[in-house]
Amino acid sequence: MTRDEKVDLLAAVPAMAPCSPAQLREIARHCDLVTASPGNVLMREGARAYEVFLILRGQAEVSRGGSHVALRGPGDYLGEIGVLACQTRDAEVSAHTPMTLLVFSAREFIGLMTTIPPLNRAVLTSLASRLHDGDVLAGAR
Repeated sequence: MTRDEKVDLLAAVPAMAPCSPAQLREIARHCDLVTASPGNVLMREGARAYEVFLILRGQAEVSRGGSHVALRGPGDYLGEIGVLACQTRDAEVSAHTPMTLLVFSAREFIGLMTTIPPLNRAVLTSLASRLHDGDVLAGAR
Protein backbone atom coordinates (compact mmCIF):
# COMPACT_ATOMS: atom_id res chain seq x y z
CA MET A 1 0.00 0.00 0.00
CA THR A 2 1.34 3.40 -0.91
CA ARG A 3 1.58 6.32 1.48
CA ASP A 4 -1.05 8.17 -0.61
CA GLU A 5 -3.48 5.27 -0.12
CA LYS A 6 -2.87 5.42 3.64
CA VAL A 7 -3.47 9.19 3.54
CA ASP A 8 -6.80 8.57 1.80
CA LEU A 9 -7.78 6.02 4.47
CA LEU A 10 -6.81 8.44 7.25
CA ALA A 11 -8.73 11.29 5.61
CA ALA A 12 -11.89 9.15 5.74
CA VAL A 13 -11.68 8.91 9.57
CA PRO A 14 -13.89 11.70 10.98
CA ALA A 15 -11.52 12.39 13.90
CA MET A 16 -8.75 13.12 11.39
CA ALA A 17 -10.76 15.86 9.61
CA PRO A 18 -8.92 18.67 11.45
CA CYS A 19 -5.55 17.38 10.18
CA SER A 20 -3.98 19.18 7.26
CA PRO A 21 -2.90 17.18 4.19
CA ALA A 22 0.73 17.56 5.35
CA GLN A 23 -0.19 16.21 8.81
CA LEU A 24 -2.03 13.25 7.28
CA ARG A 25 1.02 12.47 5.15
CA GLU A 26 3.22 12.62 8.26
CA ILE A 27 0.91 10.28 10.16
CA ALA A 28 0.80 7.89 7.16
CA ARG A 29 4.59 7.84 7.07
CA HIS A 30 4.70 6.42 10.61
CA CYS A 31 2.17 3.58 10.45
CA ASP A 32 1.57 0.28 8.72
CA LEU A 33 -1.64 -1.15 7.33
CA VAL A 34 -2.66 -4.54 8.73
CA THR A 35 -5.67 -6.82 8.42
CA ALA A 36 -7.16 -9.24 10.92
CA SER A 37 -9.60 -12.11 10.53
CA PRO A 38 -12.36 -12.83 13.05
CA GLY A 39 -10.83 -14.37 16.17
CA ASN A 40 -7.33 -12.99 15.59
CA VAL A 41 -5.97 -11.61 18.87
CA LEU A 42 -4.64 -8.08 18.45
CA MET A 43 -3.46 -7.69 22.05
CA ARG A 44 -3.44 -9.83 25.17
CA GLU A 45 -4.41 -8.68 28.62
CA GLY A 46 -1.31 -8.24 30.78
CA ALA A 47 1.09 -8.06 27.81
CA ARG A 48 3.52 -5.22 27.32
CA ALA A 49 2.00 -2.28 25.41
CA TYR A 50 4.23 -1.56 22.44
CA GLU A 51 1.81 -0.53 19.68
CA VAL A 52 -1.41 1.37 19.00
CA PHE A 53 -4.06 0.46 16.45
CA LEU A 54 -6.54 2.72 14.65
CA ILE A 55 -9.53 0.79 13.32
CA LEU A 56 -10.38 1.67 9.72
CA ARG A 57 -12.87 -1.11 8.99
CA GLY A 58 -14.53 -3.84 11.01
CA GLN A 59 -15.11 -4.41 14.71
CA ALA A 60 -12.95 -5.55 17.60
CA GLU A 61 -14.15 -7.23 20.77
CA VAL A 62 -12.64 -6.02 24.03
CA SER A 63 -12.68 -8.42 26.98
CA ARG A 64 -11.26 -8.28 30.47
CA GLY A 65 -10.78 -11.40 32.58
CA GLY A 66 -12.59 -13.36 29.87
CA SER A 67 -15.73 -11.19 30.08
CA HIS A 68 -16.98 -9.06 27.20
CA VAL A 69 -16.44 -5.34 27.83
CA ALA A 70 -17.14 -3.59 24.54
CA LEU A 71 -17.07 -3.61 20.77
CA ARG A 72 -14.88 -1.02 19.04
CA GLY A 73 -15.25 0.07 15.44
CA PRO A 74 -13.99 2.41 12.74
CA GLY A 75 -12.23 5.48 14.10
CA ASP A 76 -11.53 3.89 17.48
CA TYR A 77 -8.03 3.51 18.88
CA LEU A 78 -6.85 0.31 20.55
CA GLY A 79 -3.88 0.07 22.88
CA GLU A 80 -3.35 3.77 23.42
CA ILE A 81 -4.00 3.58 27.16
CA GLY A 82 -1.18 1.11 27.80
CA VAL A 83 1.20 3.02 25.54
CA LEU A 84 0.45 6.46 26.99
CA ALA A 85 0.48 5.20 30.60
CA CYS A 86 3.55 2.96 30.06
CA GLN A 87 1.51 0.09 31.48
CA THR A 88 0.66 -3.43 30.40
CA ARG A 89 -2.51 -4.11 28.44
CA ASP A 90 -5.62 -3.87 30.61
CA ALA A 91 -7.75 -5.95 28.22
CA GLU A 92 -7.62 -8.52 25.46
CA VAL A 93 -8.72 -7.34 22.03
CA SER A 94 -9.70 -9.70 19.20
CA ALA A 95 -11.09 -9.13 15.74
CA HIS A 96 -14.86 -9.64 15.87
CA THR A 97 -15.27 -9.17 12.10
CA PRO A 98 -12.73 -8.89 9.28
CA MET A 99 -10.71 -5.77 10.09
CA THR A 100 -8.42 -3.24 8.46
CA LEU A 101 -6.27 -1.25 10.87
CA LEU A 102 -3.34 1.11 11.00
CA VAL A 103 -0.67 0.16 13.51
CA PHE A 104 1.81 2.56 15.12
CA SER A 105 4.79 1.62 17.26
CA ALA A 106 4.62 3.17 20.72
CA ARG A 107 7.55 5.46 19.94
CA GLU A 108 6.07 6.66 16.64
CA PHE A 109 2.64 7.18 18.20
CA ILE A 110 3.95 9.26 21.09
CA GLY A 111 6.07 11.31 18.69
CA LEU A 112 3.05 12.00 16.48
CA MET A 113 0.95 12.96 19.52
CA THR A 114 3.62 15.51 20.39
CA THR A 115 3.98 17.04 16.94
CA ILE A 116 0.44 16.88 15.50
CA PRO A 117 -2.07 18.70 17.74
CA PRO A 118 -5.21 17.46 15.93
CA LEU A 119 -4.11 13.86 16.50
CA ASN A 120 -3.44 14.63 20.15
CA ARG A 121 -6.93 16.12 20.49
CA ALA A 122 -8.56 13.16 18.69
CA VAL A 123 -6.89 10.64 20.99
CA LEU A 124 -7.66 12.64 24.15
CA THR A 125 -11.29 13.10 23.06
CA SER A 126 -11.59 9.37 22.48
CA LEU A 127 -10.09 8.59 25.90
CA ALA A 128 -12.36 11.12 27.65
CA SER A 129 -15.43 9.70 25.92
CA ARG A 130 -14.56 6.15 26.96
CA LEU A 131 -13.88 7.29 30.53
CA HIS A 132 -17.24 9.08 30.61
CA ASP A 133 -19.05 6.03 29.22
CA GLY A 134 -17.38 3.86 31.87
CA ASP A 135 -18.47 6.25 34.61
CA VAL A 136 -22.06 6.22 33.32
CA LEU A 137 -22.07 2.42 33.23
CA ALA A 138 -20.58 2.19 36.71
CA GLY A 139 -23.29 4.54 38.02
CA ALA A 140 -26.00 2.39 36.47
CA ARG A 141 -24.93 -0.69 38.40
